[in-house]
Amino acid sequence: ELGLMNQQIIATRANASHFGPDLTRRDRGGRIKKNANIPHETAGSPPHDVTESPGNRSKETLFYLDDREATEVMLLGDFTDWERRPIRMTRDDNGVWLAKVPLLTGAHYYRFIVDGQWRDDPGCNERVATPFGSSNAVRHVA
Repeated sequence: ELGLMNQQIIATRANASHFGPDLTRRDRGGRIKKNANIPHETAGSPPHDVTESPGNRSKETLFYLDDREATEVMLLGDFTDWERRPIRMTRDDNGVWLAKVPLLTGAHYYRFIVDGQWRDDPGCNERVATPFGSSNAVRHVA
């Protein structure tokens, strides 16, 4: 099974034209980031189309997940550098987990980790597939 997964990764790298042949991408400062820094759940996601400029200001964006049984929910995305700076969400009195995040206009890719397990956003209809059989949610900020 591991050999098959490695073959799928290699095939995905060869076909991932949106990252270039070696799955590179640019961070918000325009610096190139190599695949080695992309967590397994995020490899294969297209880079977000966010451009920092004086005219592109951040906007408070609300993320929420209704899960009354969860004990911990983390928000991870291109805006947190995925697993490097996850955002711990807070639970309201109704069991809804919330996080307000300042995001620049453009498309942003994200997922939740609920009690240590990757979780999709059930309220998001737009997703981008990863080479690992999962998908990242897409949030557009205008």
